[in-house]
Amino acid sequence: VEATALSRLRARLTGGEPRHLCAGGDRTWTVFTDAAFEQTSGCGGLGGVLASPAGKITAWFKLPLGSAFCSTLLVGGRTNCIGELEALAVVTALTIWEHLHVVSYIDNEGVRSSLAKAQLRARY
Repeated sequence: VEATALSRLRARLTGGEPRHLCAGGDRTWTVFTDAAFEQTSGCGGLGGVLASPAGKITAWFKLPLGSAFCSTLLVGGRTNCIGELEALAVVTALTIWEHLHVVSYIDNEGVRSSLAKAQLRARY
């Protein structure tokens, strides 16, 4: 039985037609976001860029954040809030461009992981 199953699998892998995958094709937009936090001044900022399916930059935003706002994120004696600002940049971009089918590139691994987990929890 195992030999038959392996033979079938080999036949499908070597002779079968490839499957076609469509992941949005010409309607997928790309969002790049980033944030900054300066510990000495307590100020930060965030921004994002939207690229069309053809790769052309079509829109962007920037948002400077003063120390009064950033200090609200520094609870429990923390001295850095870059993770929160990186997440806020992504949420802001997805809110602005919510009408588009987008893929978001995030350079902060902790934020990327947290947002992926949040999306999975929302689905299930």
